[in-house]
This record gives sequence, C-alpha cells and structure tokens, in this order.
Amino acid sequence: MRDLKKKISLSFSLIFFFLLCITSYFPSQVYAHPIVIDSNPKQFQSLENPPDRVIVYFSEPIVLPYSQISVIDSEGNRVDEGNSENYNGDTSTISVPLKPDIGEGTFTINTKVLSAVDGHVVDGSVVYSIGTGVTDFSHVKSESKDIVDLLSIENSLSRIPGYVGQIVIVGAAFIFLWIQKPLSKFEWIKGVIQSNLHLIKRDLIKLSIIGTVLVLFSIIAILLIQATAIGGSVGDVLTTEFGKIILIRLGLTLFLLGFLLIYYKRFNNSKKTRDEVNYFIATMCLGLGLLFTNSMISHSAALKSFVPVLIDYFHNIAASFWIGGLIFLTFVFVSKIFLIKDEELKAKIISMVIPRFSTIIIPVLGSISITGPILLWSLEANLSTTIASLYGKILIVKLILAALMIIIGGYHQFITEKKFSTLSIKQLVEKGHRKGTIANEPNFIKRFSWTLRFEALVGLGLLFAVSLMTNMVLPSGELPSSNITNSTEIVNLENPVQNSDVYSTVVYSENQKIQIHLEPARLGENKIFVEFSDYNNKPTTNIINASLKLSEIERGIGPIVIDMEKISNGRFNAIVPLSALGLWNFEIQGKTSQPNAPNTIATFEVNIKPRISDLQFNITEYKTPQNSLLLNPVYQASTDSIWVGDSLPGSGRLWQFDIENKKYEEHTIDGINLITFSVLDPKNTKILWFIDPTSNILGKFNTDTKKTETYELPNKGVIAGLTMDNRGNIWMSIIQDNSILKFNINKNNFETFKIPTANSRPLSLIYDENNNYIWFAESIGKIGQLDIQTKTINEYPNVTKSDALERSILSEPTALLLDGKNSYLYISDHEKNSVVRFNTFNFVFKEYPLTDINGLAFGMALDAYNNLWIAQHVSDTLAVLDPDTGETMNIEIPTPNSFVQYLVTDSKKDVWFAEQRGNALGKVTIKFIPNNSQNIASTPSSVTDNANDNNNNNQTDDNIAKKSIFNTLRFNDFFGPFIIIAIAASTILYVNSSEQLRKKLLEIENIEDRNKLKGNKTV
Repeated sequence: MRDLKKKISLSFSLIFFFLLCITSYFPSQVYAHPIVIDSNPKQFQSLENPPDRVIVYFSEPIVLPYSQISVIDSEGNRVDEGNSENYNGDTSTISVPLKPDIGEGTFTINTKVLSAVDGHVVDGSVVYSIGTGVTDFSHVKSESKDIVDLLSIENSLSRIPGYVGQIVIVGAAFIFLWIQKPLSKFEWIKGVIQSNLHLIKRDLIKLSIIGTVLVLFSIIAILLIQATAIGGSVGDVLTTEFGKIILIRLGLTLFLLGFLLIYYKRFNNSKKTRDEVNYFIATMCLGLGLLFTNSMISHSAALKSFVPVLIDYFHNIAASFWIGGLIFLTFVFVSKIFLIKDEELKAKIISMVIPRFSTIIIPVLGSISITGPILLWSLEANLSTTIASLYGKILIVKLILAALMIIIGGYHQFITEKKFSTLSIKQLVEKGHRKGTIANEPNFIKRFSWTLRFEALVGLGLLFAVSLMTNMVLPSGELPSSNITNSTEIVNLENPVQNSDVYSTVVYSENQKIQIHLEPARLGENKIFVEFSDYNNKPTTNIINASLKLSEIERGIGPIVIDMEKISNGRFNAIVPLSALGLWNFEIQGKTSQPNAPNTIATFEVNIKPRISDLQFNITEYKTPQNSLLLNPVYQASTDSIWVGDSLPGSGRLWQFDIENKKYEEHTIDGINLITFSVLDPKNTKILWFIDPTSNILGKFNTDTKKTETYELPNKGVIAGLTMDNRGNIWMSIIQDNSILKFNINKNNFETFKIPTANSRPLSLIYDENNNYIWFAESIGKIGQLDIQTKTINEYPNVTKSDALERSILSEPTALLLDGKNSYLYISDHEKNSVVRFNTFNFVFKEYPLTDINGLAFGMALDAYNNLWIAQHVSDTLAVLDPDTGETMNIEIPTPNSFVQYLVTDSKKDVWFAEQRGNALGKVTIKFIPNNSQNIASTPSSVTDNANDNNNNNQTDDNIAKKSIFNTLRFNDFFGPFIIIAIAASTILYVNSSEQLRKKLLEIENIEDRNKLKGNKTV
C-alpha cells in the first residue's frame, strides 16, 4: 500500500510539473514557415498616393541575405530601388524603398524568404493599387497555399529519415537498459541466455548505426535542398541560424557514428561486457542531443520561447521510448529470445518483459497525452481551424495510428502476458512432462510475433505522420480555407472564346460540364462566373463550395486562392484581382458533398493583355546616310543591332544599325550587286546569310570578321523566301522553278523539292521547330508543309476535303509568321488585305480582315502583348491586330510613299520596319497607358437562378448556424477532459503493470531461492 501511494504521488508530481509549464507560458500564434501575416500596403489595398517603401511582415524571423523582395507594375517592370532590409531592425520583416514617380496602376509585391527558424523557403505575393480611379480589391479574400506547399514535400521527405533514425537511437538504447536490469539480477537466467544477450547487444549496435546513418543522410539532403532553395552553396546554408543548428546536428551525428563503429569493432573482438552499459548510456545521451537539435528547428522554436521547445523535446523523448523501444523489442530483443531452447525460461522472460516495458511506456503515454495537446495548443489555439486544416487531418491519422498501437499494446499486457504466465506455471506444475510447453501453442506464438511486428510498423507509420506535421504549414498558415481536398477529378478544356468584354470557355468532365465567364478579362478587377451542370445544363446540386487559385508564373505572382461566393445550386462567382499583364493560370476547384466522390478541378489560361486602344505608339525614323532600298531587316541580339540588305542595284552592301548609339555602319561586299533577303544562323548568330537574286548567289557574311563566302545557286529563278532550320540547313523558295531549295552547309550540297501543285509561285517560307516542318506560302491560294524528316509535302486547304468556304479563305498568301507557343501560323493575304490564322495542330483557318482598304498585307511581327503587326506597303500604314479579340488599328508612317514590306522586333519587342522607298529604318515604341476607369461586370442571366434563392439562403443559414456552434467549442473544452481522462487511465494502468511486474519478479526470485536451496542450477 505504501508503494502504491509513492507511485501515485510520483504521477501527480509529473502532472504538477507540466501544469507549471502551462501556467508559465501563454501561446501566441505560430504558422510554421515564414507566412505573410501583414504588409504595408495591405493585400488588395487601394491607395491614392504611392508609399515611399513597402513592408512585409512574417510570422517568424527570416534570413535577410537569402531573402528577396521586388515590386513590379502591371507590365512587369520593377519599381523598387532594390536595397532590401529588415524594417526598423525587425528580423521578421523585409522592406524595400520604391522609385519616385512610379505613377498610378496595379502593383505586386513578390517575396521569397528563408526562415531563420526551420530553414524553409516560402514565396508570397501582395497586390495593391495606386490612384483614385484604380480598382478596389479590399473586399477580396485570398490564400496562397496548395497541398504541395502545405506539406513542404521536399523538406518533409529530407527530414523523415533523420526523425526516424534519432527516435530509434534513443528508444532502443533506453529500452535495452530498462529491460536488461531485472534480467541481470538472476544468475540462473544470465547463465542460460548469455549468448542470446550477446546477439541482442550486437544487433542493438547495428540498429543504432542504421539510425545514425539515416540521420546523416537526412542532414545531407536538407543541406542540398536548402542550398538549391536559396540559390547558394551548402556553405551559405551553414552560415544561417538554421544552418548553425544543422552544423551542430551534423557534428553530433558524425561523432556518434564514429563512436558506434569503433564500439562495434571492439564488441566483435572481445567478449568483455563490463563497460557495455556505459556505452549504451553514452549512445542514448548523444541521441538525446540529436533530439534537442530537432526541437530547436521545429514549429515550437518559432514561438520565440524556450518553454515550448522544452515541451516539444519531452514529447519527442517520450515518443522515442515508446516507438523506438518497440522497434528494438520487435526486431532485436524478442527475435533473439525466441532462439532460447528452454521454453520455460523463454515464457518467463517474455511474461516479465511485457509488464516491465509497460511500466515505462504507460507513464510515457501519459506524458504524451499531456505534452501533445499542450504543444498543439501553443501552435494553434483554435480547434475549429485545426480540424478544418490539412494539418488537422494528418493529426487525426496520427491519433488513429496511436490508438491502434495502444490497443495492440493493451492486448499484449492483458492477454499475451497472461498466456505466457499460464504456460510457465503449467510447465512448473507438470515438471518434466512438457505437456504445457510453448511448443504446443504454435498459433499463439505466431500471433504474438506478427502482432508485435504489426504494432512496430504502425509505429513507423505514426512517425511518418509526425514527420510530415513537423515540417508542414500549421493551420493558421493554411487557413482561412475550407476547400483543401484529398481527391480530385481533372477535366478537359473546350476551345475558349475571348473578345473585348469577356473570356468564356466550357470545361468537360466525365459526367458534368463547367461553364466559365471572366469579365472583362483585362488588367484590374474582374468578375468570374462559374456554373457546374450536367450535359443537359441542369445545375449540379452536390458542389457545396468552390475556390479559385490563380498565378502568373513568368512574374512570380501567386498562387492566390480566392473563396468563391455561392449564387445558387452549382453557381458561384468571385472578384478576381489581375495585377499584371501576362499569361495567368486559373484553377477552379469544386468541392462535392458526396462521400468518396472526387472533387472537380478545371484549369485554363487567360492571356491578360491591354486593349489596343490602351496602347500608345510612337514612331521614330532613322535615315540612312546614302540613298538605299532597304527591304528585309533582321535583329542580332549579341550586338543589339538591326541588319538589313540594300536592294539598290549596284550597292552590294549590308547596313548595320546600332540601336543604342543610333548609328549606321555600311558593309560593302565585293562581287555582290544587291541584297534582298537575309537570315541569321540560329546556332552561330555571328553568321548572316543573304541572297543576291540578280547574281543567283547565296552569301555567308561573318558580322565579326566581316569576311564573306559565296555559293552559286543551281536553280535559276527569283528567290522569294529564305529561312534556316536548327541543323544549319538553308531553305529557299524559287518562284519560276516551283520548288523549295535546300542547302546543306555541312555537306556543301543542294537538294530540290518540287511542289505538287503546278505554277504555285512559292513566296515566303518559315521553319517550324516544334514539328520539324518548313511552311511556305503559295501565292495561288495555298500554304505548303514540307516534312523535313519524311521529305513529303502537304498543301492546305486540301481541295478534295475542304468545303467551299475554306477553299476560298486564301487568295494570295504572301508572308508567314509562326507563333510556335500557340501552334499558330499567321498568313498575310496580299490581295484581300487580311490576315489568316492557321492552327498547325487541328488545321483550322480563321480570317481577320484589315480595315485599310488601300493596304496590301505583307510582312508581320508579334509584339510584347502578342499583338500582330502587319506591313501594308502601299498605304504608308502599319496595322496592329489583337488576334484574341479581333480589335485592329492602323498606325500611320510619317514618311509618304515609304513602301514597307517586312517587320522585325528587337529584345524589347519594339517593332522595326524597313522603308524601301523612304531611305530609313523605322521603330515603333509601344507603351501601355492603363485605363483607370473601373469596369465591373454584371451577372449574366445564364448564371442567375432566382428560383433557388430561398433554398440557397436556408442552406446558407444552416451552415452559418453549424459553424457558429462548432466555433463555440474551445480548445480546453475538448482537450481538458481528454487530459484528465488520460492521466487517470495512465495512473491506473501504471499501478496494474507495476503490480504485474512485482508478482513476476517475486515468482522468479522464489524459483531462484528454491534452486539455491536444492543446490540445482536451472538450465
């Protein structure tokens, strides 16, 4: 009775210690990873005047040298000064001053920061606007995390081996020391199992070495991933606060590995055992050091208090004793004990080990039931947020696995231990008859062995869940959100339609379709309408909520997640802030209420670009020093120059115009009369190939050495087009010969490809790298496709297969331009003064008429906004066309009778043109002038369902009522009773295990006393 009181007093002393920890610490919010918790300007804030600087506040300290911040305007231009710093010395902030006079518009703050606590690198974006007429985004709710970001997959996978390894090191050493102590008290047991103990110790050292190697592998993986994340070296990682802890961890690991290897060698070479306990104590202590370094880079370290780190440390120690000890028992101790041939002794050892293990594990479980909720409370005090988050879902999985382990452990304590005890007693009673031996219970032994292994595997699964939780984003960093999903159904996209007012598309899944309308599909505030329905346009009722994730990858914006508002069954809308021009990726996720049914995800892209009417154009002309007939300009990026041949008879020269210095340089070539077409070698951009049609010569000009080589063409006729493929072959179209001519520069030979249609009059040609084709225009009303691989030619439209409308869509195709990114081939039609877009994937034509009735469409180029520029060489105008909307505008060339035929763009996507009769090169500079007026789309009637409003409102009210009831459940209301019950249960079970162990030891002690009296030694 006195011992019982002591044990109970000890339990309550432990409880008092943890309660003291609680009262000495009040939780503050932590997010795990440096999550943006505030900013100045705030997310989606509208300001009348620009701030001097922007500031972003994070949930934990960051490493400034390896963190980045930038501010870009709607065109992607940086408007910050670039000198980032911690604001007022606060290491949890990053700030950068802005350039003066940045003007009005929408701006995006992009951040990429390295946590000083756990070493995670996290991206973020904040959108705001400046100006009285600029969009107000203040009512938009957003998030920035998907499941990959939440789990921190790379970091989690790199840390899992280390977490498992350190648990095994500490737990295995401790449980061996704990169990071997009562075994060493009895000489008759020690004498019989001496060889078995030797095997157990040997395998324990091996297990510790494996655990240490896992920790070492984890450290190396962490360092490599961190170096990649910050764009630096491993040495750079080690200079951070996080890296310093990793360095200490690395030192402990290497020391422990060396220690274990030396000890293992000594152990194999010697049978001495007197120092083995000290070795295992040293191993455990070094393992405890590893556990502490793990707590120093855990979620708890972000709370800037030592108490939560200490609680996390005790929690990890308890988990090590439980799971690490169980792994040791399963794969080392029990397997070697089963090798004992004396079945009576085998039964006694197992029946003694089970309560001995329980006497330490039950208090351990009690401490876990205390430290776990306290630790969770310190990280996230909102229970509803925890349960709704991905972190909470993994926590539930962890608790289920832990409960399963406890159930199996309880079975072993109350059932297995009694069976082993019963068999041992039966054997004593029957003495030498051996009728009750373990050998007569094969099913029981097999079941015990498999349940023990299963429990250990469940423990490894639990460690995997814990390691994910220790590296993932906590609930406060993930939510507010209720749309994280486990299963999804990816759907297919129908051809989208975009005009100046709306972007529309339909996405189909296996059993439903999603209609999407984005208005006005322009920079600034947009409204998106989404309708989930079946194929008969009946709204889907099982989609309970929807969310939208959008990002602009090129500018590093997002992902930004927005909760959509439910209009009626299956219909949702939201305000979408599009803060920069460019290609935006949209992902709509509909969450279903149907159990085990996949959620629906629809993805599509929208090119957010300005209207042509929002662009400002400025033309600058640069006259040549002498009379010239400039024809076909090409841009050389290495020298930032425009090269153009002079088609003036007898000139024989190339002109080089230096864009920066705005100066011409003349290069006269001997033996050349005039130059029409030219092209730069894609593999060696110092080489410029050109055509002299009057001399029937192909020329090669080195722009560095100014040396020239010439090749006589074998086919007679006018060269009307010139291009090169990616293997260095030169392709030319010859009008009179009705052929395509190939020159192989490696073999120095020519090859002719005859066009199937007679007298097709081939003109412009262009290389399609994606398909390895040569496309060429046939001025009789076709385009040709030459497959370089098969050397076959196809022509479109196919007269036999096309309808009358398609056959007449081309009248006199002249020039070609390839938009390989979108699989479009643009064709200028000289006679119709129109542009035809040909889809090289599905072979569909689309025509865009141009508005200048006097123009003749010729050469083309694409600007930075993917607008198409067309030379109209007899009307002194350039046409600009938005292929997405069909909007067109004519830009007048200042010089009359300029006769422009070909265009090219430079590195800034300014459009250059050659004035053949104007003795000049011209440049069009394009500037976006945002329209500050708001354009808020109204809800289209096709997306509104007034008949269901009442039902929808009732559902909404019910949901609000449920949420309010759920939110009233406080953390301590739930876990307070749980902790009390866990403490009471642990105390009762601990007393029961202690009593079991006391009886078993007393029984073994009586046997040993009897053997001593009889002078017999038990074998």
